[in-house]
Amino acid sequence: MKLLAAVAVALLPGPIKRWAYRRQGIRIGRGVRIGFGTVIVCGTGEIKDGASIGHFCLIRVRTIEMGKRAVIQNLVRIAAHSLTMKSQSTVCSQNQIAGDPSDPRSTIHLGPASWILPMCYVNVARRVHLGRNVGVGGGSYLFTHGMWLSKLDGFPVAYGDIVIEDDVWLPWGCFVMPNVTIGSGAIVGACAVVTKSLPAGVLAAGVPAKIIKEKSNVDLASEDRARILAEVSEGLAAKQGMPFRIDGSATEDRHFVGEELVLVVHKGAVQTLAPPPALNAVFGPLDRQAAGEAVVWSLHDYTSSPYATLPGSARRWFSEARNIGVRFYPIDEDIS
Repeated sequence: MKLLAAVAVALLPGPIKRWAYRRQGIRIGRGVRIGFGTVIVCGTGEIKDGASIGHFCLIRVRTIEMGKRAVIQNLVRIAAHSLTMKSQSTVCSQNQIAGDPSDPRSTIHLGPASWILPMCYVNVARRVHLGRNVGVGGGSYLFTHGMWLSKLDGFPVAYGDIVIEDDVWLPWGCFVMPNVTIGSGAIVGACAVVTKSLPAGVLAAGVPAKIIKEKSNVDLASEDRARILAEVSEGLAAKQGMPFRIDGSATEDRHFVGEELVLVVHKGAVQTLAPPPALNAVFGPLDRQAAGEAVVWSLHDYTSSPYATLPGSARRWFSEARNIGVRFYPIDEDIS
């Protein structure tokens, strides 16, 4: 009966649909969008401001928690006891997350800015936990169980959690087995099969995946990072068909797209922050008081001023920076 009611709600216009889900006990914030034909069978939970669920999805969970600007795209099927998606996290189209809504061990958690790209199959017979800024490439498989032939006859059967820590990248076509933890900052090669846990920061590849480099990234000096920021601003200018220039000094670089000041890179201790709409990039930790008065982004941990305060020019700059993997975490969102 509950499923039939959910199907009926799926055909309603957006405002009435949101009212119906509120009546069922789901807290729904401002600007939430739920697409046509989407069926949500849920006990309790919250969908925060700006989150969206696409068309023709089927979500069967006991509890749902979607952070600000979290996204479930079209044609997604989710069955689990609990679904948690922090701010900016995304489940792309044509994904299947398969578990048991009646089993409290069947849970999936996506940390801030984590993505599951299209056409993945994620088995959540046990817990799947993705940390902050995890990328699961399309066509990948995450399995928390391995079972078919009988354990009574001596065949192997395995159940276990999958934990992928912060800032991990799995390119397309990877396979992750039960009882695997992948440490922060690790990169796994495309089409790899991860059968055992991997430590933080490594580059691993192969079938089965083996460590081929102990360090997956290179350390950059502040001058190198400033040069990369300039490349982003130059790319934004090119996209808009505008001239680009940098007015540099010993303490800061000012990036202009046309005549608009879009970014100020503070090279050392901050003397004076540029007023809005300019985005101030600082190398030290974010000063929350300053972030309430100016538009500030910390290169220390990538936190930024609240999202609502970001002007259009800053949002466009961050959108361009996304093309090289750059992230920002507004301090008014669930960033941990």
